[in-house]
Amino acid sequence: MPDTQQSQIDGFIFCDLNPGVSLGTASDRYAGWLGQIYSEARYQSQITSRTKKIGGQSLIERVLPISSAAEYFKHFSVLEVDFTFYGWLADLHDQPSPTFRTLNLYKEYLAPGDRLLLKVPQAVFARKF
Repeated sequence: MPDTQQSQIDGFIFCDLNPGVSLGTASDRYAGWLGQIYSEARYQSQITSRTKKIGGQSLIERVLPISSAAEYFKHFSVLEVDFTFYGWLADLHDQPSPTFRTLNLYKEYLAPGDRLLLKVPQAVFARKF
């Protein structure tokens, strides 16, 4: 492997490794990536916490602000936005939903060429029988 490519991998820079491959994650605001993907000092005072229930246990998740997406795309070429799985983009009155409003905030931090993949809402795709 050429030294330049190894240097990119060591620096967690996966956006330009191969033009035919898009590498990304299913989440972008994970505070555990401070110091690897995100500049630690830049977001330290902007981290929020939210509680998630998994398997009957409550876990506290530390979350970066949406503005961190700009730094995310210095490392990855695509982001799967998984929160669209849990809610519609419009409510029953065709008004923007909270999911839409969150998604709309991302566009301020996207550069030309940054790509988002939206997960299909579970009400459409993961129907229960």
